[in-house]
Amino acid sequence: MGLKIQYAVNVYQTETLLLALVLLLFAIVQNAWHLNSGTVMAGHHKE
Repeated sequence: MGLKIQYAVNVYQTETLLLALVLLLFAIVQNAWHLNSGTVMAGHHKE
């Protein structure tokens, strides 16, 4: 019984961690895309 609960908790934590990583990656990509499009529209590149 206790083992099943522990397994469920581990699965839940793993899924939560994966979801957080995906959201973080998505936010970074969105951020980079906005920065790049903004730089292109401004007409100059910031290195």
